Amino acid sequence: MSILLSTLVCFAPGDGGSGAEDPFRDLPTYDLVTPEEIKRDFVRLEFEPLGRPELAFYFLSPREWVSEPITLTPTHLQNDDKVPVPVALVRSPDKTATVEVAYLRVPKGTVLEDWARGYIRTNGLELELFQTGKFTGRTVFDALVRAPGQYRVRLTFFLRGPRMFVMAGSAPDALYPTYAKILASATVSFAFAQPEG
Repeated sequence: MSILLSTLVCFAPGDGGSGAEDPFRDLPTYDLVTPEEIKRDFVRLEFEPLGRPELAFYFLSPREWVSEPITLTPTHLQNDDKVPVPVALVRSPDKTATVEVAYLRVPKGTVLEDWARGYIRTNGLELELFQTGKFTGRTVFDALVRAPGQYRVRLTFFLRGPRMFVMAGSAPDALYPTYAKILASATVSFAFAQPEG
């Protein structure tokens, strides 16, 4: 079943009919936090992967969350077409929820949705639901998946030049509803510091 709103929204098989609870409560995209909450509870985290301004980006994170350092090796960069290159890692204080950003170099002409679906399938993740659309000017494939170890992960895929970025917001299954709007705030607010060009 699909519904056309401002984005294409699709459900995985087995969704309830009329009167069913909104499955997108766990994949929210609007009415996430108020301007007052942003001022009081959030900070804008800024990253410049590999010291390259064209890769610089930022997103909102709760003030108390911790950005952890990432060490990249030449091997990461030599294999960036085979293995994701991690460029950001942010965790809740108790380390139960995580926001990660990575990229892979992809061939010219890569189709966003096809690549994202292949990534989900290849990594043995169970697709619960997805939507396509634009977040802060980025065309995205935004999915909620179940991962091994009873985790739920919001995976947002988007292209920038020759790179496919993957933003993952994860939490244990039982805690995911508690973190859904926080993870969504990071996902929806993500923006590159410089326009593509």
